[in-house]
Amino acid sequence: MGTCFQGGIFDTIADMEIQAFWNTYAGGMSPAELVWQFGRGDMEAGVRAYITKYPSFYGIMRRGNWRETFADSTQYTRQDVFSALTTYLELHRDEWEQEVRDREAAEAQARAEEKKRAEAEALAAAIARVEAESQVTAANGSEGTPDGASAAHETPHAAPTQHAETGLPEAALSQARCQADAEAIAAAMARVEAEARAKSDSGASSDEREHESTGDVNAQRTEEHDGHTPVSGPDVDTEQRS
Repeated sequence: MGTCFQGGIFDTIADMEIQAFWNTYAGGMSPAELVWQFGRGDMEAGVRAYITKYPSFYGIMRRGNWRETFADSTQYTRQDVFSALTTYLELHRDEWEQEVRDREAAEAQARAEEKKRAEAEALAAAIARVEAESQVTAANGSEGTPDGASAAHETPHAAPTQHAETGLPEAALSQARCQADAEAIAAAMARVEAEARAKSDSGASSDEREHESTGDVNAQRTEEHDGHTPVSGPDVDTEQRS
């Protein structure tokens, strides 16, 4: 009795049952394994990709070994095998379709988790870099100069700002897993910047006060030296009375 295969009726394979065809040419794989491994869920694409890798000789598909293949009175072409395997998969779709969906879902979840991990590492590295730059800025702002005079005029290093100005890639924030992640990162960066500015301003104010105090003392000494400040004492009073 002939068997109808997807794509037409082939006299050359009418005597072979579909199950026997699958057992011979599927290489011991389950339907779900073949469809997923070679087609990522696409049945026909999977079968076509599979049979292109299957050993053949002038279009004849090997059955077992070549001696066995040519010892039989009938040889099967690549199109014969393709039609037989796809027909088998259609007849047994309920046995493999759900498993393929499960594999697809598991792979998508694994990709999503890997993406989240990579994004988290990139964001953590960027924030650590911003914090390190802020600490360097604060340290530079609090250090005095050797003469104590030019510190007030020294331009503080610009504190890192958010997003592109800090060197934090815009793509990193846009890839945050949710809005809450982005807001938390922005808040942390703002806090670091505020602390850096406070430290820098505090260091500059201290240097200015020291500079002003030194200037007052020098001015007073100069006035005394030039005689602008009245000097009193016993000798001076006696000399004036004489």
